[in-house]
Amino acid sequence: MRLAITFGRQTYAGWNGVTSWTQAAEANRHSIAIAEGFTYSALWMGYGALLMVIGFWRKSAFFRWQALFLIAATIVKVLFMTSRSSIADIAS
Repeated sequence: MRLAITFGRQTYAGWNGVTSWTQAAEANRHSIAIAEGFTYSALWMGYGALLMVIGFWRKSAFFRWQALFLIAATIVKVLFMTSRSSIADIAS
């Protein structure tokens, strides 16, 4: 909850309630959204690593496969997110 409030405050830092969004405030909002996405990816990667450790500790193939799938899905998500933002930057 605190993380969402912090991102919310930073997102609306450029808004003064009277004027419209400036280009700098929109760029700030975009960079914060990217940072938030990468933060969630880092948390999922950490969760996958924890599952991998538990899988080796308990000698459980189920946990190891779950961890492998979660780590692979996170890598694909990050690559897709990075390529999408790169294409948007090139287009603008």
